[in-house]
Amino acid sequence: MTKNNNIKKLLNGVMIGCVFCVISVFVFSLFMYFFDFPVSVESGGLYILLNLALFISSLYAGKNVSKNGYLYGIMNGIIFLFIMLVLNIFLNQGNFNFFNFLLKIPLFILLCAVGGIFGANLKK
Repeated sequence: MTKNNNIKKLLNGVMIGCVFCVISVFVFSLFMYFFDFPVSVESGGLYILLNLALFISSLYAGKNVSKNGYLYGIMNGIIFLFIMLVLNIFLNQGNFNFFNFLLKIPLFILLCAVGGIFGANLKK
């Protein structure tokens, strides 16, 4: 595979993760609105959805490359997290806690590496 083709597949994985994240957050917000869940559920639910979106995105990126699935999963996760970081900074209007985000990055990167490994092994 050419390097340009791998970059396209990596960006496709990021797009799939973003689309999954938007749809799942929308559905989650509908559940929160109509079924009157407590507000304390919101933070945990959004954290789980972000982790799931990262895993699915890395799984897709790892599935479409022939080797080094962990590397493509991590690169996919870094691009995805950068997009989420920029969106959070602009949309949270000063309520964004950057230190809290930095503490979660190692878990996010590990999750992306595992997703990439699973994705690379799904092909075999």
